[in-house]
Amino acid sequence: MLRDFKMIQPFKFEVGDTVYEITRPQQLMVIIRRSGLIYYCRLLDEKSHEIVFMERDLKKEVNYGCSQQAPASDNEIHHQS
Repeated sequence: MLRDFKMIQPFKFEVGDTVYEITRPQQLMVIIRRSGLIYYCRLLDEKSHEIVFMERDLKKEVNYGCSQQAPASDNEIHHQS
Protein backbone atom coordinates (compact mmCIF):
# COMPACT_ATOMS: atom_id res chain seq x y z
CA MET A 1 0.00 0.00 0.00
CA LEU A 2 2.85 2.42 0.66
CA ARG A 3 3.99 2.03 -2.96
CA ASP A 4 0.79 3.74 -4.08
CA PHE A 5 1.39 6.74 -1.85
CA LYS A 6 3.06 9.60 -3.72
CA MET A 7 4.74 12.51 -2.02
CA ILE A 8 3.48 15.84 -3.31
CA GLN A 9 6.55 17.92 -4.15
CA PRO A 10 6.25 21.68 -3.81
CA PHE A 11 6.87 23.70 -6.96
CA LYS A 12 10.39 25.08 -7.34
CA PHE A 13 9.25 28.46 -8.69
CA GLU A 14 6.40 30.91 -8.20
CA VAL A 15 4.84 33.44 -10.57
CA GLY A 16 7.06 36.54 -10.59
CA ASP A 17 10.32 34.66 -9.87
CA THR A 18 13.35 35.54 -11.97
CA VAL A 19 14.81 32.44 -13.60
CA TYR A 20 17.10 31.36 -16.41
CA GLU A 21 17.23 28.37 -18.71
CA ILE A 22 20.11 26.05 -17.85
CA THR A 23 21.51 26.24 -21.40
CA ARG A 24 21.29 30.08 -21.56
CA PRO A 25 22.20 31.43 -18.10
CA GLN A 26 22.86 34.96 -19.40
CA GLN A 27 19.22 35.36 -20.50
CA LEU A 28 17.05 36.21 -17.48
CA MET A 29 13.30 35.67 -17.59
CA VAL A 30 10.33 36.20 -15.31
CA ILE A 31 7.68 33.56 -14.74
CA ILE A 32 4.28 34.91 -15.77
CA ARG A 33 2.19 31.78 -15.15
CA ARG A 34 2.44 28.10 -14.31
CA SER A 35 0.48 25.01 -15.25
CA GLY A 36 1.71 22.03 -13.27
CA LEU A 37 5.40 21.57 -14.08
CA ILE A 38 5.15 23.80 -17.16
CA TYR A 39 6.24 27.42 -16.74
CA TYR A 40 5.42 30.32 -19.06
CA CYS A 41 8.17 32.95 -19.04
CA ARG A 42 9.02 36.31 -20.60
CA LEU A 43 12.45 37.82 -21.13
CA LEU A 44 13.22 40.45 -18.49
CA ASP A 45 14.62 43.08 -20.85
CA GLU A 46 11.78 43.13 -23.38
CA LYS A 47 8.07 42.53 -23.84
CA SER A 48 8.53 39.34 -25.78
CA HIS A 49 6.14 36.51 -26.44
CA GLU A 50 5.71 33.74 -23.88
CA ILE A 51 8.39 31.05 -23.81
CA VAL A 52 7.42 27.70 -22.34
CA PHE A 53 9.74 25.54 -20.21
CA MET A 54 9.56 22.43 -18.09
CA GLU A 55 10.52 22.92 -14.44
CA ARG A 56 13.68 20.81 -14.86
CA ASP A 57 15.01 23.23 -17.53
CA LEU A 58 14.99 26.30 -15.26
CA LYS A 59 17.09 27.56 -12.36
CA LYS A 60 16.33 30.44 -10.05
CA GLU A 61 18.38 33.59 -10.52
CA VAL A 62 20.50 34.43 -7.49
CA ASN A 63 21.63 38.02 -7.02
CA TYR A 64 25.45 38.09 -6.79
CA GLY A 65 25.99 41.72 -5.88
CA CYS A 66 25.31 44.32 -8.58
CA SER A 67 25.39 41.90 -11.51
CA GLN A 68 22.10 41.33 -13.29
CA GLN A 69 23.37 38.20 -15.04
CA ALA A 70 23.12 34.65 -13.83
CA PRO A 71 26.37 32.72 -13.47
CA ALA A 72 27.67 31.00 -16.60
CA SER A 73 27.66 27.60 -14.91
CA ASP A 74 27.39 25.86 -11.56
CA ASN A 75 31.20 25.58 -11.47
CA GLU A 76 31.50 29.36 -11.58
CA ILE A 77 29.39 29.63 -8.43
CA HIS A 78 31.66 27.29 -6.47
CA HIS A 79 34.90 29.01 -7.53
CA GLN A 80 33.90 32.56 -6.60
CA SER A 81 35.58 34.00 -3.50
